[in-house]
Amino acid sequence: MEEQNSKRDNDSKYRLWRLAGGGALIAGIVGLTLPILPTTPFLLMAAYGFSRGSRRIHQWIVDPESLGSGFAEWRRRGMVPASGKILVLLAMLLGFLLAWVSGIETTSLIIEGVGLVLVGGYILTRPSPSPPEAAREPE
Repeated sequence: MEEQNSKRDNDSKYRLWRLAGGGALIAGIVGLTLPILPTTPFLLMAAYGFSRGSRRIHQWIVDPESLGSGFAEWRRRGMVPASGKILVLLAMLLGFLLAWVSGIETTSLIIEGVGLVLVGGYILTRPSPSPPEAAREPE
């Protein structure tokens, strides 16, 4: 009887991790189209959730063929290419400008601005692969 309860608890944990991973994956996919919503942090959360809930989906997320080598580089060595940094910062700036132009209240703009400055600062402090290193990386 105790073994059955342990198995049921274990199944529930896997379901919760899959649910968390699925929610993060959906948010990451939505973030591909909305400049104000970041994609990579949600994909990292999805990879973590699926690493505990579904090895198959986890493998698909971390496979460089699926999401590109940039995501794999981030997971492997915490590196962000300079072009990726520029794109992320431009997308963040565009998202902030869209919020400002649409008339979002000042308090919300301040909160968003502080968050974007913190995230932007974090991204800028991540190492970038050197050009020879980037050229050696398989596509």
